[in-house]
Amino acid sequence: MNLSDILIKINETINFYLLELSNIGLVLIDRKGEILDCNKGFLKIVGLREKPIKQNIKNFLTKNKQKISLPKNSFTQIDLLLNVSDKTEILSRGYIFSCNKLYLIILEHYRITYSELIEKMSKLNDQIVDITRELEKKNLQLSNALATVRKIMNTDPLTGILNRRAGSRI
Repeated sequence: MNLSDILIKINETINFYLLELSNIGLVLIDRKGEILDCNKGFLKIVGLREKPIKQNIKNFLTKNKQKISLPKNSFTQIDLLLNVSDKTEILSRGYIFSCNKLYLIILEHYRITYSELIEKMSKLNDQIVDITRELEKKNLQLSNALATVRKIMNTDPLTGILNRRAGSRI
């Protein structure tokens, strides 16, 4: 006997685990994204007590309105940023499976590793440094432009001599 044979025999146990006990989120949606059913794992992930039947899955995505691309056949890997409260977002990873005209989304709360966090922070730090350099260049250009404007403002265009504006500041 192998694992496949055992899984087939304990199908009811696996179903009970996935529907009632697991932290893995299962969501059944139609083509429009309307939630037809979900398990307790999904409710835990998004922080709900009751199933959000007939709500659109997009209601649980972050404000930037990510798009879920529905696979035509088989499945697609997905990363979703879900709203769990007004200020909290959770990254979930999983797959979306095509089941005739319905789609099964399987999600897990994705925790970023320490090395991934350091890498992301390093990239953000590099971006901040680049933006700071660019800002310093723009400030220098602005300072030079202001100096040119002051010179033009305080100099007579015909003679090149300081005009009365420049004299009133002395």
